[in-house]
Amino acid sequence: GQQAQVLGSGSVYAASGAAFAVDCIAGYWNGDNTGACDIVPAGSVGLTAANAAATASAVKATVLSACPAGTFKAAAGASDCILVPAGSVGLTADNAAAVADVAGADRVSVCPAGYYKTSAGDFDCVVVPAGKVGHSATATSTTTHETGAYQLADCPAGTYKAAAGTSICDPVPAGS
Repeated sequence: GQQAQVLGSGSVYAASGAAFAVDCIAGYWNGDNTGACDIVPAGSVGLTAANAAATASAVKATVLSACPAGTFKAAAGASDCILVPAGSVGLTADNAAAVADVAGADRVSVCPAGYYKTSAGDFDCVVVPAGKVGHSATATSTTTHETGAYQLADCPAGTYKAAAGTSICDPVPAGS
């Protein structure tokens, strides 16, 4: 049969030599002039010139675009970039220990102990201030920090925390 021929605008002739154009479906793109629709990788979406700022893969895509910071896409193909949830950041293999969202994220990681993030989207995990602990709705203790914290709580009565970060709420010394 005839080899696939690039038609432009995200379309190719079928490799079988068919006389009709095959449009790349959402989740695939044709921007490298190989004559094939290639799968859109994780952390990216396939776009057209008309929807170059979108976060969802388009039909007839000719451009790859990284998911914007604050969103992620874990799998290759047609899925859309989705918001990174509160208490987490969107990361890549290159920055897997970071506390800030990055563009092109293909995974989500919870904020480490001593950090929190109250909203979904493009917000960094920030250090828990002195006098507070970070926790999630499932917190069992308000004197220690949790990973994935998206709320702050005051140290309980009779305790204090002098430093920001991962220190715990310690009992107030006797006589204070």
